[in-house]
Amino acid sequence: MEVQRGLQTENTEMYLKAIRELAAGRRFVPVTSLAKSLGISTVSASEKVGRLQDMGILIHRPYKGVRLTEIGKQRVNLVVRRHRLWERFLVDELGVPWSQAHDLACQLEHISASILTEHLARRLGQPEQCPHGNPIPSEAGVTAKSEDVDLASLPAGSRAVVRRIYPESAEVLAELEAIGLMPGQAFILTDPGQQGGMQTLRIGGEQRHLHHSTAVRVRVYLTEESA
Repeated sequence: MEVQRGLQTENTEMYLKAIRELAAGRRFVPVTSLAKSLGISTVSASEKVGRLQDMGILIHRPYKGVRLTEIGKQRVNLVVRRHRLWERFLVDELGVPWSQAHDLACQLEHISASILTEHLARRLGQPEQCPHGNPIPSEAGVTAKSEDVDLASLPAGSRAVVRRIYPESAEVLAELEAIGLMPGQAFILTDPGQQGGMQTLRIGGEQRHLHHSTAVRVRVYLTEESA
């Protein structure tokens, strides 16, 4: 019974995380997009959406999609808090490679009781960002705003610094780690390339190349030279 309840909780949390991730820049997330993100059928996603709406976690509008309620936002932010604290622990305390921590934290985030999460936060000194630069939600489930733009939107000649990587994936993080483009790293965009192609950057005096599909996940802020 406990195992079944745990699986149901994990399933719900995965839905909420997917909606949170897909909601960037739009009010409603189409159910078809949610289903594709989770690798399931639209019918299965619709059935789960109906149950989550009954629980008051999200709102579903036919032909528009879904959005999280305030209760849903708080709940998913607490999942994200656990995830990002585990990322910090894995990298800072265990020496897990920066590019591998995300996938491992995805496994740990669903099995952590709130009391363990807060012990973890105190052990780490109440960190404010995960290793990939994303803000760690508070114990109350509140996330600080982050002012940044995606690297792919910059014009040639832009000078910027990486603030965070979002959304993360093992493949994206591995590509960025390989060229040294991580939070805090300054760079110059020498050639934005064509959409869907490669971008060229200068990092520490060396020329590096980056896939456009990865660049859209690199959130940056411009330096004074670009202002």
